[in-house]
Amino acid sequence: MTRAAAEESPIGSALPKPRVTLAFLALTAVAAYLAFIRLPGTEDMTVFWIRWSELVAKHGLREGYRQAFTDYPPGVFLIFKIANATLAPLSQFVLVKGMIVSAVAAGTVVYAAWTRSLGWTVGLLFALLLSSAILAYIDVLYLAPLFASLWALQIRRLIFASFFFSMAIMLKWQPIIIAPFFIAHAIGFSLEGARSYRAWLPLLFRLGAGAAAPIALCLLLVEPAMLWRAFTLATSHPALSLQGLNANWLIELYLYAEQGGKHVYDVKASAALSGTMRALFYFSYVLVFAIFAIRRRSFGEFVWFGCVAFLAYFLLNIGVHENHLFVPMVLGFALVGARHPHRATVICFLAVIANLNLLIFYGLEGTMLLKGSNMLFASGICAAINTLFGAFCLYGLGRSALPDLRHALGQLRNRTSPHAAPPLPL
Repeated sequence: MTRAAAEESPIGSALPKPRVTLAFLALTAVAAYLAFIRLPGTEDMTVFWIRWSELVAKHGLREGYRQAFTDYPPGVFLIFKIANATLAPLSQFVLVKGMIVSAVAAGTVVYAAWTRSLGWTVGLLFALLLSSAILAYIDVLYLAPLFASLWALQIRRLIFASFFFSMAIMLKWQPIIIAPFFIAHAIGFSLEGARSYRAWLPLLFRLGAGAAAPIALCLLLVEPAMLWRAFTLATSHPALSLQGLNANWLIELYLYAEQGGKHVYDVKASAALSGTMRALFYFSYVLVFAIFAIRRRSFGEFVWFGCVAFLAYFLLNIGVHENHLFVPMVLGFALVGARHPHRATVICFLAVIANLNLLIFYGLEGTMLLKGSNMLFASGICAAINTLFGAFCLYGLGRSALPDLRHALGQLRNRTSPHAAPPLPL
């Protein structure tokens, strides 16, 4: 059937136009946010966010940050300070939920302006619904600056890219994991062009100039020792997995079956095992970066390599939480702006596993959706799928990089070998 015949058929004429459907879905997403914003969220809402907001309101930002004794950077506390100053009559619960939903709105506006895709913007709204309006995670606070930094990097506005990227890090540490890829792509770093390092210096200066303002602001707001303490706390969680459905969660399930105990969180992992998993993460991360440095890179490859590197962190590093798939999911959506050919597959998978990780442990009201053996079985299946997906991504990167690796080794061999003698005249 031709397109014209399909449009003239009764069924074709009865179907709404794509833009009408997307507009309806967008209104549905907005209605869902308004409907679910009253839900209590996880225990983090009362134990951390509301308590931190109250500390800032009572003692000011510097003292409130000191008393919170947290592993978060101080940017979150600056937002609490601004919110308390402008929305003081509201309750702390409404204030925090309002901050979270406002951050979702800002992030989606930046994303829509960057990608010019209404469909994927609506998809982003639905993908963020559970973690933001329902469970009240505050990862969305750095959504807008992270998207803005990627957009600015794509169009080579390096000062703005570095400014927004540093802003995202000052709100939460997680984006720092892709910082080496961010810097390498910004300056055009590659192993093949390592000798032309002088050309990188002006670009590094522009990156440093952009990052200076957010970092300086944080150092003015809090003492440098407190900022360093927060970073060391964030990188020293001793547990194998803190509800992150990854390879370490599978190990915890095995240890739980072997050791017994009241709960899977009670298992004790040896220092050697924890060190091995951390070393495995470092190895995988360096491997991904080395392949990235060998490849002839586009912006889309930078986003994808950064996504895989973060997946290596999530799947192999110890002390990973259930919400740490947020950055890979956001990078998946960023593939739309990069026009990556596999963006749809990556987005759908990462959005599903990121939300499943939250849903299994916290449902819709901050309490465990599944309990007992049902939770162990479901979480084990999801952890196995996530681990296999990460292994598949690493294998794909390695296999695709083989031609570039041969080319780079050939170039290196030609540079290190002595010049051949000129041929004799005939």
